[in-house]
Amino acid sequence: MGIRVVVVGAGLGGLALAQGLSRQGIDVVVYERDAANGRRQGDRVQLGPTGLAGLRRVLSQELHDLCLATASRPLAPPRMLDQKLNPTAENACLPREYTPETQTYAVHRATLREILLTGVNVRYGKEFTAYKLVGDRVKARFEDGHEDEADLLVGADGVGSAVRRQLLPHAEVNDAGLRLIYGRIPLHRRNELPAWVFERVFTLVRGPQAHVGLGPVILRNRPTDRLSPVDDYVACMVGTNRLPFDELRGMNGQELHHAAVSLIGDDWHRDVRCLLDRWDTESLFPLRIASAAEVEDWSTPGVTLLGDAVHAMSPTLAMGANTALRDGAELSHAIATSASLREAVSRYQARMLAYAMPLVQESRRIGRARIGQR
Repeated sequence: MGIRVVVVGAGLGGLALAQGLSRQGIDVVVYERDAANGRRQGDRVQLGPTGLAGLRRVLSQELHDLCLATASRPLAPPRMLDQKLNPTAENACLPREYTPETQTYAVHRATLREILLTGVNVRYGKEFTAYKLVGDRVKARFEDGHEDEADLLVGADGVGSAVRRQLLPHAEVNDAGLRLIYGRIPLHRRNELPAWVFERVFTLVRGPQAHVGLGPVILRNRPTDRLSPVDDYVACMVGTNRLPFDELRGMNGQELHHAAVSLIGDDWHRDVRCLLDRWDTESLFPLRIASAAEVEDWSTPGVTLLGDAVHAMSPTLAMGANTALRDGAELSHAIATSASLREAVSRYQARMLAYAMPLVQESRRIGRARIGQR
């Protein structure tokens, strides 16, 4: 009898794992609590070498090529500016240019997710509640009473992971104190926006009460008929540690826009204020940033974690999605090359914690130094 794997969570990491396992002929099913159209998690993902390598390891050549074909045009590395658009001292720590080995691309999250969903067995509207170890297997239970038994249960269910709560009840995920108001600026005509917005893959403009992040998504090729259409846009987010998340969560788009603009003072460059005036208010939603405390390796047979479920991190390094994609590739590879499933999971966990936890710590350090993270 072959291996059966149940993945909880149809985010990027869980789908990457499912792709890798499916290519090995392993029976894998993904359970997702949300409906098929999902909830907003942000429009843009910044894929660097780590994420790109993960995709290359789990996807067929056709799907991998489709990911690159629908990515944004390559741009120069990120930069940091003050509220008057002057470069800050932190730019000395950033690369001046990318090489072919370090090139980073912006991709539209929904398009990447559609590609990762290709051929994957996903069951929507299934909220995981608990698991039970049954001999060498594990039984997953869902809110609607459904149960599924597998050789391995993988919690890929994000920051609020229900799998993690049972597996590692002591593992802390802390509120980083940062709130983002996230949305997009449509690009009907590129010359409507300041030219400097399109020079870098990401620009962070930092003021005394808030920071503004701008990431253009200028597609090289339009998604094909098999993918949903996407227009060019600039992802625009305003971050602060001065607004209660519970209040933001109850606001509509217009109210979120007003809350963000209220943080931008008269000493900010007029370009920034003009950019916020072009925000699509219907696209706005709030995000709360979390950061995981360090966890030690665990030895529960048949259950493991990946992505934000185990190593949620501040977005300062743009490594959250990249690391989740690597997790999916690492676990898939470990299963393919290990003598047993127990050995595969053990190898994966040790390796994952070794590369992910330093990134959590570094993203926290930079977040505290640059954008007011706790």
